[in-house]
Parts: sequence; C-alpha cells; structure tokens
Amino acid sequence: MKLDKYYTKIHGVDVGATIFLAPNRALADTQPTLFYFHGGGLIYGSRLDLPQTYLNQLQAAGFDLIALDYPLIPECHLDTILNCLISGINWGLDELQTLTYKKKNNYLLFGRSAGAYLALLLSSSLYQERLDRKPCGVISFYGYYSLLDRGLLSPSYYYQQYPTLPDQMILPLIKKEPITSAPIEQRFPLYLAYRQTGKWVTNILGPNLNATDFSLTDDQLVTLPPVFIAASTGDQDVPFHYSKELHDKLPNSQFYQVNQLPHDFDRDTTNPVGKDAYQAMINWINTHVS
Repeated sequence: MKLDKYYTKIHGVDVGATIFLAPNRALADTQPTLFYFHGGGLIYGSRLDLPQTYLNQLQAAGFDLIALDYPLIPECHLDTILNCLISGINWGLDELQTLTYKKKNNYLLFGRSAGAYLALLLSSSLYQERLDRKPCGVISFYGYYSLLDRGLLSPSYYYQQYPTLPDQMILPLIKKEPITSAPIEQRFPLYLAYRQTGKWVTNILGPNLNATDFSLTDDQLVTLPPVFIAASTGDQDVPFHYSKELHDKLPNSQFYQVNQLPHDFDRDTTNPVGKDAYQAMINWINTHVS
C-alpha cells in the first residue's frame, strides 16, 4: 500500500511524504521502519526516486518505508532542511502508529548521497534530543559526514571537465519560493555550476551558517547508532575515501564495497550489483539492528 501525504509547510509550501506499507503485516510488525531521504546535492531530487526494484525488495523483507521530501537549496538553507526533516520523522512515527498499530516502533534513517549526509547528521548527538525516539541505525549509500573536506569546498576537477555554465543560464533556475522536489533534468545545471566554482557548500549554508556546525567530528561520530555504508571505488562525485574513512571512524559499522561503478551505482536496476547491495543491507538490519 502506498499513501501520499503532507507532513508540514515551509513558508506556505506543502512538504510531501509517501508511506509504503509492507504487504505482510505480521512480518512488518517485527521489523523496524525505514525513513528515506533522497539525494541530489540538496538541489534536486524527489522522495519517489528510489527504484521500484529496491522498494519491492525492502517491502518483501517486511519493511515499512516513509519517504520524505525536504526544502531544496538555494531557496532554503541547511538548517531549514534539518528542521523540516525532524518534524517529518516525528510526524511519520505517529502517523505509522495510527495507521498500523505497529508493535515495533524502532526505525532507521536511510539516505543516498546528500540524503545519506542528512541521515548521518540527524542520527548524531547534535539532533537526537529533538527526535521523539532515537534511530536504531543508519544506512548511508555513497554519502558523506562533513562539509569541511577540501574536495567539497574547492572547485571539482571532475565537474570542471564539463562546459562552464554562464550566470544567465543558472539564475533563472532559482525560484522565489521554496521548492521541495525537482527533476535532475531541470536543476542539475545549478549543481554543476556550484561544484565547478567551489560554491556548493556556501550555497548550502547561506550567509549565516558555519560549515563546522554541520560537520560531524570524531567524537560525534561515535554517538551514532550502527551504520551500514555502501560505496563504489569508481565514485566520481563523492570520492570513495569519504565512505571508507567514515567506516574506519565508527565503532559499529559494516562496509559494502562496489568496484568501478559510478557514484549512484544502484541507479541501473538491470545490474545485479544494486540488488546485491540492498540484500546485504537487509541482512545487516536483520542481524545487527532488528
């Protein structure tokens, strides 16, 4: 069952959520819930971007999944995104309980790319006290945990290989009101321009926020619940070493390595590598979290 709802408003704009209920309710009653945050550099993307192949896989394993949209940058900034998602998690736990009377109310935060960054940040000691219940685990598919890395603060060599985009092409993509989802075809030029110029972190934060306050230290990383990490050695966007270093710093994590595939290696659902990674994730949850 799939239920589309709104969980909050940002400056009068509705922010959407979709609840995917596992068909086997007896099994779902024994499994934690997954909250899903999409990727897209915080600039584009949608809560509905998780391929159906993987949704089917997760639901067959008994997982209810709540996918949350969030306000995008640069129309909003990172503090607004995080505040919005805190509201969404607390709302989602109550909503699911009302819908299903679920006995097991544990949950994990699951993100891909920028969504994984949000999941890691929200699972840390920085935000745990603002959540009605703390997450019992985190799933990071090709994510990152800090905005202080030189590779994020500097112009990207990879993206500088693309033609430079002029301001007159970029500026019309920025809206006057908040937006909560956008297709990659529409907004990727904005992400490309920010990464080419090294201004991506600046636009995430705006003029009033500091990258240090939104980057996890070693001491904060050890406050995380168990973490499953998946990344490809061929990642051209979020370098593989980000995920490997995260694994090395965490006291309780499992690392799943994919070889020589692009950043979002699970995008191609015809390649069994993606399904294998999700099965490894399911096995990890059943063994270490459930």
